[in-house]
Amino acid sequence: MPETMPDQTPDQNPEPSYEDLARHFAQAFTVTEPTLLGATGPEVPLRPADGVPDREQALCRNDGGYRLRNVTRPTLIPYLPDPGTATGAAVLIAPGGAFLKLSMDSEGADVAHLLRERGVAAFVLKYRLGHTGETLEDFGAHLASAFSPSEDSDVVDTRGGHQRLAVDDVEDALALIRSRSGEWGVDADRVSAIGFSAGAYAISAAVAAEDPQRRPGSLACIYGGRLPEAGFEVEPGLPDLFTLVDVHDPLCAGDVLELIDTWRLSGAAVEGHIYPGALHGFGARVTGTPVDAWIDLWFDWLDRQGLLSRV
Repeated sequence: MPETMPDQTPDQNPEPSYEDLARHFAQAFTVTEPTLLGATGPEVPLRPADGVPDREQALCRNDGGYRLRNVTRPTLIPYLPDPGTATGAAVLIAPGGAFLKLSMDSEGADVAHLLRERGVAAFVLKYRLGHTGETLEDFGAHLASAFSPSEDSDVVDTRGGHQRLAVDDVEDALALIRSRSGEWGVDADRVSAIGFSAGAYAISAAVAAEDPQRRPGSLACIYGGRLPEAGFEVEPGLPDLFTLVDVHDPLCAGDVLELIDTWRLSGAAVEGHIYPGALHGFGARVTGTPVDAWIDLWFDWLDRQGLLSRV
């Protein structure tokens, strides 16, 4: 899961209660000072603040992970390569976090640094999130609600609510990267995107944007992703897709398998990797399981997309 659950063995312990989850999540974080995690430049606002209050709070997980919550002012955080190594390609990175928080290190900056080392301009998207209250106890309660859904709820439905705001931010970010491509040394025709969990749902929904400048040129959906259902017809010409999931991922396995099938049936190019475990939320972290191979496979895919070499 995006954040680890209380330890349990299916055969020994019952599912944790809402109260247990809320307490677990609240105790897993402390408030910390904000950081850009080694970015090469300041944050770039997607749009003027126009009086929108800044409610953002930075959090440190007990294991050292860096998270953000209550984001109200979306920005791009640039990680630009040295001009001598730049390939001219760019990748937008959308971290995950159930649309309630952002995993800014293992699903953001860590991936951006790997891209930058290979000459690719990386931009981590700090997109708008659902409000999770003023205190860490409030935060824990909101996360517990997200991970204790009722049968008729869908926390990754991007057709409305704060989830749709994230999709709008993805689309705005792609358009901004292309509009400022000359400034950032980027070829506007070579802009890909990668999303993790909630971020994968946001970038896959952006495939349906009416303006091509607001769509990803290609995309990688890491344990998550779904095309919008209402009013969207799958047509030939879907962007190339890379995706992966652990087959027993309790949150996203079904959606990823359906995503692969949608691309397959449309005749579009798709590379899917299905691993035997049940992990979620690992990002760029080493897990000691077969899923650790995904980063090298993704870079191989980027290379075949022509994004790791100059043209």
